[in-house]
Amino acid sequence: MDKLAISEAGLEERRKKLPRRLKRLVPHPSYVQASYRPLGLSVRAIALHQGQRAGLPYEEYRISLVGVRLSVAYYEIWQYVGALGGKRRRKSNSLNGSDYYLLKKAYLHIFAPEPSGQEVKVLFFHCDPQEPRGSKHFRYKAAPHLHLEIAGDPWRRAHVPLCDGWQHQVLENLDTLDAAIARAVDFIADQVIPLVR
Repeated sequence: MDKLAISEAGLEERRKKLPRRLKRLVPHPSYVQASYRPLGLSVRAIALHQGQRAGLPYEEYRISLVGVRLSVAYYEIWQYVGALGGKRRRKSNSLNGSDYYLLKKAYLHIFAPEPSGQEVKVLFFHCDPQEPRGSKHFRYKAAPHLHLEIAGDPWRRAHVPLCDGWQHQVLENLDTLDAAIARAVDFIADQVIPLVR
């Protein structure tokens, strides 16, 4: 079984704890909430927000950073992996006798406002742990990596690895992956935020 799988009860526990993920960026993480958004029958997103859910796709949820003119978005995509022929199966294909989910993506995006009132994408921190191990992008894309969105095309499409050479250790389990994502948040707090204060 994949070490990035989690039971349904574990997924709910994770949802409750995710707002703390941004504690270095948001002075009052109690204002941040995490909600599920279904993406079909077997995929769900967990997205962080500040209450602005009505009618918005989860990719458009934003969390304003106090003291700087930036906002962030964080979401995870989880795939139900107990499905067989489109139907849920209980007990078999399960983790401790319950349904379970596999982490497909963990994305942290940074946005800055433009004078027009629109926002510009600045940096994206992505993690695609289900990137096939034999693919040419695995070493750059599977573990946390950076996209320089503000550089525009074609540069923004490059996957700048944050864990090159030790991505296998990062993807060992959810704890090691979460630690790598926490380091990306630290990078934003220490290296990005001071530049725009």
